[in-house]
Amino acid sequence: MRSAVVLYGGKSARMGADKGKLELKGRPLFVWVLESISQVVDEVVISVSTRGQAEGIEFRDYDVIISPDERQGLGPIGGILSGLKRCRGEYVAVAPVDAPLIKPQLYEMLFERAEWHDGAVPKIRGYWEPLVAVYNKNAMIIAIGKAVLNDTLDIQSTFPQMDVVEVAQREIEIIDSDLLSFTNINTRKDLENLELNMN
Repeated sequence: MRSAVVLYGGKSARMGADKGKLELKGRPLFVWVLESISQVVDEVVISVSTRGQAEGIEFRDYDVIISPDERQGLGPIGGILSGLKRCRGEYVAVAPVDAPLIKPQLYEMLFERAEWHDGAVPKIRGYWEPLVAVYNKNAMIIAIGKAVLNDTLDIQSTFPQMDVVEVAQREIEIIDSDLLSFTNINTRKDLENLELNMN
């Protein structure tokens, strides 16, 4: 069984609103991500800061599990930890809600590369992409727990504790030549530009 944790996160300071509710081509960002990731997993866990954050969002139209952060203030690493604990799959895809153009084929590759390891993480333009990755659930829970105990909230700080496979940019470009899977919406201008470029 495969699982996914979609990091819905909190209110974006730069956006001034929940990113997931913002619309691209008339559809909320979270719908873009859910429809993509659902093609390669058996269950989806939505990681939210608080249960109240999920109220009023049409998650009920999708077969998802809502996972509020167990502990506030930890950022993405806390969302991943809480989400992983709700997953049933041995391997779990992680996806940010602000990356609407992620390709299912990318996650298919990451699941295959992660098998028999503790994770598979892309490295794009010399930088890790830990929020677009696949991890072994149990290994990552243990590694994050140790990181939090050490007051380290950087997801990459878990990698030395695990057997993580680096997935090179050249491999990813075979299935995602423009690296659209790593297009993040951080500002309203980003959203406007993406809308224009998709016309």
